[in-house]
Amino acid sequence: MCPVNAADNPKLKRFDESIFVISNFSGVDANLTETRSIQELLDANISGFRFHIDWEKNNNRLILKGTNNSRISLPDVLNSIKLSLDKDTGRIITLFLDFTVNVNEIMEVFEESGLLNYVYRHDQEAGWPALQTMAEANKRLVLFSMQEHRTSPDWLLYIWNFAVEPYFSLMDAPDFIGEFLRGDPKNDLLIYNEYNILEPTGNKLKNLNQDQNPFLLEHIKNVWAKTGKVPNFIVLDKYESRINRIVYLLNQFKTLKGSVTYNTRVLDYVSWKGRNSLTSGKFCFPIGPGDNVTLTPNSPGYSFKPESVAFGELTDSKEQHFIAYPLEVNEKLEAFYSFENNANDISGRGLNGNIIGVIFKKDSTRQNVAFFDNKSHIVLPKAEEFKVRDHDFTVAAWVKIEKFIPGKSDYCILGTPTNSYQEGIHLVIRNRKPYFGFYSNDLEGNMIFEENKWYHMVWRYTKLNGEQAIYVNGKLDSRSLGHPSYKGKEKLYIGVAGFSTESNMYGYIDNLIVWSRSLGNEEIWGLSKDIVEVFPINNFLYKFKIYIYAISGIFLVVVVFFFWGRRKKN
Repeated sequence: MCPVNAADNPKLKRFDESIFVISNFSGVDANLTETRSIQELLDANISGFRFHIDWEKNNNRLILKGTNNSRISLPDVLNSIKLSLDKDTGRIITLFLDFTVNVNEIMEVFEESGLLNYVYRHDQEAGWPALQTMAEANKRLVLFSMQEHRTSPDWLLYIWNFAVEPYFSLMDAPDFIGEFLRGDPKNDLLIYNEYNILEPTGNKLKNLNQDQNPFLLEHIKNVWAKTGKVPNFIVLDKYESRINRIVYLLNQFKTLKGSVTYNTRVLDYVSWKGRNSLTSGKFCFPIGPGDNVTLTPNSPGYSFKPESVAFGELTDSKEQHFIAYPLEVNEKLEAFYSFENNANDISGRGLNGNIIGVIFKKDSTRQNVAFFDNKSHIVLPKAEEFKVRDHDFTVAAWVKIEKFIPGKSDYCILGTPTNSYQEGIHLVIRNRKPYFGFYSNDLEGNMIFEENKWYHMVWRYTKLNGEQAIYVNGKLDSRSLGHPSYKGKEKLYIGVAGFSTESNMYGYIDNLIVWSRSLGNEEIWGLSKDIVEVFPINNFLYKFKIYIYAISGIFLVVVVFFFWGRRKKN
């Protein structure tokens, strides 16, 4: 842990740690009409614009389509921006460009404007520079495109490769569960829209009076705290100078920032216990007066050093970094069914299954496997014995459907006899797609399964953020957050679920494994490629076999040397 003296100096903050007010001059998705001109907004020290660029056929020129259907010459606008940058050598402007015209036309007009000398080119490895660094290098114009263009120049950045936009909520403390309206959660930048809300007494829209109501400040702070991302771009349909007060107050918060890395690589997703926060491996949290904070990272497949860090009230912004260490794949292994002519649990925990009509066969690809028809299944002990009740868990299995039967939608791999909300579970193939069911609390996958083909399937649940995730052949197939945990107590079944007798498996299952934790992406990938061996270290019989082989080998070597020595002596 170390103090960050520079963090409280706006010029020394990185671009992705800074807050900018942006004018939605495009009118796209706008609820209010901007009445100021571009020059008036520049004079008000606005930090950037969203522009809608179009081609005007009559005059054969590029124009901006503004509010009230205004049409402004794009070269004239760019000239105004250049004059502003020329005048203020420390000013940084960000433009968000909406356009469907040929990107070459955009490149040409920027080149003719003389603005390319100011344009910032992003280095993905180096990350976003400090504002002072950008000013000293005179790279003070950042350009984003709202649409992806295949032939874009390196200085025109597709916004959703770099930013996220959260869902808007009218609650003071919005319920963020890790999902964004747009953008990948791994992206560094955050765009904040929707400052224009309905008046309580009517349908007229207006900007919130920030001075008289703390809603806006608290709302932004809460989103910042739960995403671990600074609200970089506050986008206003209609500019009000009162927003500057909000930005000033946001900049007064101390920050607690840092990273969570494994082998110097930043993790993709990290949950924080006790904070209801889900971030990437880079985080920056606002810390208000009197706040006492404890940071405890959590990410499937890892332990962390330090495990947890507590902070008293901060007098300066600080940094805290965490190192991730991969868990052993057999950590919290609860059951392992290899189906070697039986349904015994080879993990050593003795959670053996009772076979009902299951046949064990030799498969040309996977050797010994279990075959299920529409009347067979395996009865397992109760869910609590697997430690999956109200808990993290992962279930993995190799699955092959011999034939998809017409009219039959479900093929169950693991289920329960109960079909009540949160008390039942069904991990199935439904309509040829993987499916993760807690009953009225479900997740559908995307992969379309083929007949007579082996697939490695994984269902993962993480209680901390309510994540349900489905993996197929080592790759994430579908993911959803905010799901309440499974709280059933009844026995688990392989090959059938209680909601329907039509759910019976009709095909093959091999190596069904249960963990009472969430496996990480690398572990799941390794299992799917059979390069990670789940060796049940607690299984006495397995240990005993190894000991016997080792002792026998040593004994054989001793005997050979003994007789060789005697023979040489004689």
